[in-house]
Amino acid sequence: MTSLPRRRVTIGLGAILAVTAPLTLINPERIYEDLLRPSLVALWLSQLIVFAAYPRFAARRHQRMLPAWTLAIAAGALMLYGLWTTVHQAVG
Repeated sequence: MTSLPRRRVTIGLGAILAVTAPLTLINPERIYEDLLRPSLVALWLSQLIVFAAYPRFAARRHQRMLPAWTLAIAAGALMLYGLWTTVHQAVG
């Protein structure tokens, strides 16, 4: 994702995490509340992408398409519901 050497990026990210991790101990409840919603949105969206791509995967493996589409639609609906409740639910 970057032209920088992987080792340098890894060390840089590790240093940033090591420096900022103790700051989360000052008020862990606030950190939890601030990061809960973005992490749940990322979870639901990533799962939605996986389920939306499943019928294409099944087609490449020459599997039956009706079960693939049924599963993808059902799982996608659950992910959309989770995303909707996460966005519209009051935190805290």
